[in-house]
Amino acid sequence: MKVGTIVKLKVPLLGNPMDAVGIAFNDYGSGTQFLFPNGNLDGLDVEEQGRFLEEIGFEPELSSYTFSSVIRVYNNFENGFFNAYFEKYRND
Repeated sequence: MKVGTIVKLKVPLLGNPMDAVGIAFNDYGSGTQFLFPNGNLDGLDVEEQGRFLEEIGFEPELSSYTFSSVIRVYNNFENGFFNAYFEKYRND
Protein backbone atom coordinates (compact mmCIF):
# COMPACT_ATOMS: atom_id res chain seq x y z
CA MET A 1 0.00 0.00 0.00
CA LYS A 2 1.10 3.54 -0.62
CA VAL A 3 2.34 5.80 2.14
CA GLY A 4 -0.65 7.84 3.28
CA THR A 5 -3.12 4.96 3.00
CA ILE A 6 -5.50 4.68 5.95
CA VAL A 7 -6.66 1.22 7.01
CA LYS A 8 -8.72 -0.40 9.72
CA LEU A 9 -8.03 -3.73 11.34
CA LYS A 10 -10.21 -6.71 10.44
CA VAL A 11 -9.00 -8.49 13.59
CA PRO A 12 -7.36 -7.45 16.87
CA LEU A 13 -3.64 -6.93 16.28
CA LEU A 14 -0.67 -5.57 18.25
CA GLY A 15 -2.80 -4.66 21.25
CA ASN A 16 -5.34 -2.82 19.10
CA PRO A 17 -8.98 -3.86 18.80
CA MET A 18 -10.69 -4.85 15.58
CA ASP A 19 -11.62 -1.70 13.58
CA ALA A 20 -8.67 0.31 14.96
CA VAL A 21 -7.25 2.75 12.42
CA GLY A 22 -3.77 2.32 10.97
CA ILE A 23 -1.63 4.67 8.91
CA ALA A 24 0.79 3.50 6.21
CA PHE A 25 4.05 5.38 6.78
CA ASN A 26 6.64 3.36 4.89
CA ASP A 27 6.50 1.27 1.71
CA TYR A 28 9.56 -0.98 1.73
CA GLY A 29 8.94 -2.85 -1.51
CA SER A 30 7.76 -6.27 -0.31
CA GLY A 31 5.41 -4.71 2.23
CA THR A 32 4.27 -1.63 4.11
CA GLN A 33 4.76 -0.43 7.66
CA PHE A 34 1.71 0.77 9.59
CA LEU A 35 1.31 2.80 12.77
CA PHE A 36 -1.66 2.20 15.08
CA PRO A 37 -3.37 4.38 17.72
CA ASN A 38 -1.61 2.73 20.66
CA GLY A 39 1.79 3.57 19.14
CA ASN A 40 2.58 0.04 18.00
CA LEU A 41 3.79 -0.42 14.47
CA ASP A 42 4.42 -3.35 12.20
CA GLY A 43 5.37 -4.22 8.65
CA LEU A 44 2.93 -6.36 6.70
CA ASP A 45 3.46 -8.01 3.34
CA VAL A 46 0.73 -7.96 0.68
CA GLU A 47 -0.79 -11.27 1.82
CA GLU A 48 -0.91 -10.12 5.46
CA GLN A 49 -2.41 -6.79 4.42
CA GLY A 50 -5.26 -8.61 2.66
CA ARG A 51 -5.84 -10.82 5.67
CA PHE A 52 -5.66 -8.22 8.45
CA LEU A 53 -6.43 -4.80 6.92
CA GLU A 54 -9.22 -2.99 5.11
CA GLU A 55 -8.30 0.14 3.17
CA ILE A 56 -10.62 3.00 4.19
CA GLY A 57 -8.95 6.15 2.93
CA PHE A 58 -5.96 8.02 1.66
CA GLU A 59 -4.39 11.25 2.92
CA PRO A 60 -2.31 12.96 0.22
CA GLU A 61 -0.44 15.13 2.72
CA LEU A 62 0.88 11.96 4.40
CA SER A 63 2.05 10.50 1.09
CA SER A 64 5.21 12.60 1.28
CA TYR A 65 6.10 11.31 4.78
CA THR A 66 9.70 10.11 4.62
CA PHE A 67 10.61 7.24 6.88
CA SER A 68 14.11 7.48 8.28
CA SER A 69 13.90 5.54 11.56
CA VAL A 70 11.49 3.98 14.01
CA ILE A 71 12.67 6.54 16.60
CA ARG A 72 11.52 9.37 14.31
CA VAL A 73 8.11 7.72 13.82
CA TYR A 74 7.82 7.24 17.59
CA ASN A 75 8.75 10.90 18.22
CA ASN A 76 6.25 12.06 15.59
CA PHE A 77 3.60 9.87 17.24
CA GLU A 78 4.40 11.20 20.72
CA ASN A 79 4.33 14.81 19.44
CA GLY A 80 0.85 14.32 17.94
CA PHE A 81 1.80 14.41 14.26
CA PHE A 82 -0.63 11.59 13.40
CA ASN A 83 -3.44 12.49 15.85
CA ALA A 84 -5.70 14.32 13.38
CA TYR A 85 -5.68 11.33 11.03
CA PHE A 86 -6.47 8.84 13.79
CA GLU A 87 -9.33 11.09 14.90
CA LYS A 88 -10.70 11.65 11.39
CA TYR A 89 -11.07 7.93 10.72
CA ARG A 90 -11.77 6.69 14.25
CA ASN A 91 -14.78 4.44 14.66
CA ASP A 92 -17.00 5.66 17.50
